[in-house]
Amino acid sequence: MKKLLLLLLIVIISGCAAKREDFYSLSFDGNDIAVGYDGTEMLDGVSGIDNYAYYLNDKEEKIISRLVIYLDDLNDPLVYIDDYPLNKGIKESCADLDGELIEKNGYACFIGKEVYKRENYIILYGDILDDDIDEIDRIEAYYDDNGR
Repeated sequence: MKKLLLLLLIVIISGCAAKREDFYSLSFDGNDIAVGYDGTEMLDGVSGIDNYAYYLNDKEEKIISRLVIYLDDLNDPLVYIDDYPLNKGIKESCADLDGELIEKNGYACFIGKEVYKRENYIILYGDILDDDIDEIDRIEAYYDDNGR
């Protein structure tokens, strides 16, 4: 009986474990990074990242919680969110990804979902100083507990 309960407990715990595919994944310059899932070691040797932050999980591992990328800093400016190529403007990409378009002094797009009681979201920004304000200039990805 104890073995059966132990086996059931193991199945329940492993079923609740975070899966990488539950998080938004950013693919660029041959790298694939899931903010909120991958550790900071994934950033070793990666160029084009302007800024990042991390939190410590239960195992004291450094997990990426914020990542900022400027497309001009990449070798190849084509970035994917999951399997979606960001080769269109902000408005069209936002509609395709069911995001929320923000129009204030340029365009931005908020794409988000909840993963394990935290918010996993990506914001696409245009450059308001550029002639084409619909062109994606910066991508910010977050995994945030919103003060929980």
